[in-house]
Amino acid sequence: MQYPAIEILTGLIFATIFNLEFSIFNKFILILVFCIYIVITIYDLRHKIIPDALVYFSILLSVVGRWLWVGSTLDLLAGPILFAFFASIWLLSRGKAMGFGDAKLGLSIGLLLGASAGFSAITLAFWIGAVFGIIYMIYSHKKITIKSEIPFAPFMVLGAWLSIILNLDLLHVSLF
Repeated sequence: MQYPAIEILTGLIFATIFNLEFSIFNKFILILVFCIYIVITIYDLRHKIIPDALVYFSILLSVVGRWLWVGSTLDLLAGPILFAFFASIWLLSRGKAMGFGDAKLGLSIGLLLGASAGFSAITLAFWIGAVFGIIYMIYSHKKITIKSEIPFAPFMVLGAWLSIILNLDLLHVSLF
C-alpha cells in the first residue's frame, strides 16, 4: 500500500506544481524539494525521526529558491522565524513535545515558501494535525496518552503543499 500511495502523491505534486505560475527553474526547485519532503514524510511516519541529510538538502535547495524569489524582508526571515518557533518548543519541552528535525523542516519550509505561504503552511499543519489527533484518539484501538508520538512532519509537508498550490495567506502577513 505504501508504494502506490507514494506514486500517487508524487504524481499529484508534479501535476499541481507544474500548473503554478512560476518559471521552469522555480518549478524544478519546488518539485525537487517536495520530492525530498515526501521521503521525509515516509521516513518520519515509519521511524519518527527526520534524517539530517534529507532536511539539510531541502534547506540548501530552499535557500537557492529564496535567493531566486527575493521578496520582502519578512520573506527572507520566514525560515529563521519558523526555525526559532519550533526550536523553542523543542528546547522548552526538552524534546518531548516536538523533535529538533521539525525545527529544521520549518526552516526549509519558511525559506522555500516565504512569509505568507510559510506561516500559512504551519498554521494548516497544526489544524490538520489537531483534527487527525482527535480522530486518532477517538477511533484508535491503542491507548493514546500525552506521551504518545504522532509524527508532525507529514502535517508540515501537507500544509506546505496546500499553501503553495492554493496561494494561501491565512495570517495576512503580506500586509506587513
